[in-house]
Amino acid sequence: MQCGYEKCSKNRAEGEDVAITEQGIMRDGIWYCSHAHYEEQITVDWNRKSKVNLKRKCRNISCSNMRPAHFWDKLKKGEGLMKDGFWFCSPKCYEEDIKRQWEEEREKYLSQDVKGRIHKVRFGALLLQEGAITAEQLEGALARSKKTKRRIGESLLELGDISEDALTKILSKQEGIPKIDLSRTTLKPEVTNLLSKSQAKKYKALPIEILKRTNTLIIAISDPSDRLSLIDLKYITGYTIEPFIVPESALKGALKRYYKLTDDDLKTDFLPDVPDEKGGSKRPVSTKDAIELKNAVNVILTSVKEKGANNFNMQTAGNAIKGSFDYGDVKCSIEFKKSVKD
Repeated sequence: MQCGYEKCSKNRAEGEDVAITEQGIMRDGIWYCSHAHYEEQITVDWNRKSKVNLKRKCRNISCSNMRPAHFWDKLKKGEGLMKDGFWFCSPKCYEEDIKRQWEEEREKYLSQDVKGRIHKVRFGALLLQEGAITAEQLEGALARSKKTKRRIGESLLELGDISEDALTKILSKQEGIPKIDLSRTTLKPEVTNLLSKSQAKKYKALPIEILKRTNTLIIAISDPSDRLSLIDLKYITGYTIEPFIVPESALKGALKRYYKLTDDDLKTDFLPDVPDEKGGSKRPVSTKDAIELKNAVNVILTSVKEKGANNFNMQTAGNAIKGSFDYGDVKCSIEFKKSVKD
């Protein structure tokens, strides 16, 4: 019988009394030539089963590297990294995995049924329920919204039927997002620097405070319905996003102050007017429609980028969003249109 320690080649002589310490020991039906070898084998077995020392694959699903033994010592030397309880063999693999998660979360949202993305309580009905407007004012706002393709809240503000503070309060209740008063909030540069000027302009969002214990970032927004922006901000900043709603004018003022943005930077980005099918009057396509179109194009561009495509471009063309890219020597293009109905 050979010693149970895998690095020992000693064999027990036949007829020897294994109960005698000098002749080794038996443990769980296995003979060991010494206590030292028994203890060493126990350590080896433990390390194989231990979550700390077990070799694991790099978290990046496209990488086949395995986590080395004694990796904690190697981490101190800069070999690999641990993030959120997972091991990555390199910063590149970590960034690729973050990108994958980002894309999957966006695609999951976009693949939902449209009804699944709309709040159960219609905003107009909630405004009536709260006594913020009358039925006549709602009817007028709906007619204006249909004509201008703007949201009902914007139409009510333009008609002077509701104050911005009252509108924000109703939005907060509808979306279940708390309000915040930016006039009483002093922001630190290390927090606002989490977003660049271009990102603050694009998402119209303002970082307020970092909650280190929960790895959460409080962000001020004016449009709580733009869920895709919240998904993007989560991966851009590296924090779990907790949105707070603020009046649009207050948010614009804060963005001008902290990011030196101008009124032109913060204009609502409507698509150009487009003629109807009869070639008559022109109707604008709303920002919400533009966001949906851009997101659809983005999903495709991101997918082909992973296949080796480059030279990406996206532009607005009438009632469509067009994307183009190069794949080797081939120039490709895609186009998404939003039909304008009566």
